[in-house]
Amino acid sequence: LTPVAHLEPVELSGITIRRASLHNAQNIIDMDIRIGDTVTVERAGDVIPYISGRKPGTLRRSALIEKCPSCGSALERRGPELVCPSPACPETELQRLLAALRSFGVERLGEPTLRKLVRERGIRRVADLFGITVADLLGIEGFQKKSAENLVNEIRKARRVEDFKLLASLNIPNVGPNIARKLLEGRSIEELRGMSAEELTRLDG
Repeated sequence: LTPVAHLEPVELSGITIRRASLHNAQNIIDMDIRIGDTVTVERAGDVIPYISGRKPGTLRRSALIEKCPSCGSALERRGPELVCPSPACPETELQRLLAALRSFGVERLGEPTLRKLVRERGIRRVADLFGITVADLLGIEGFQKKSAENLVNEIRKARRVEDFKLLASLNIPNVGPNIARKLLEGRSIEELRGMSAEELTRLDG
């Protein structure tokens, strides 16, 4: 989960800022940021707002949560991050699906539209998406015939991808496209599956 600070609106470089990234749970702890504090906001590269300092407020409440806002499971700390451990968490499923689509190069299907497909068409896995038709999309708000055809064609093209993109789409922690490409240099996915932990540690990256 990526924590976001909700702020009283403030003008910064001609932009009204209402939210700022808090990066991760460890950052909140290190800076001792709590609800009710007064914070200093800057913009990284004049674009992304973030909190660079804070002054304690009079009434302070912890900004860390203990339960997943999507499924209610108890959250876990993994390094600096707070994560939901439930593989059946609807939000985790959606984010995994979105990450897989990006690995496959499907750019026309953004998060808001994917949420509608999950909610209205029961999409849960990448395989479900490969079966989607123009007729399925035409019933979704925001789709016209041409935009539906374009998305279906893009999804069809994604049926054949390079092996490293397929590996990256599995959402194995810390295995993005670059590491996936390295892991498959001179070997197949099947060979990689058969390697022991000891053999894997000898691989570059």
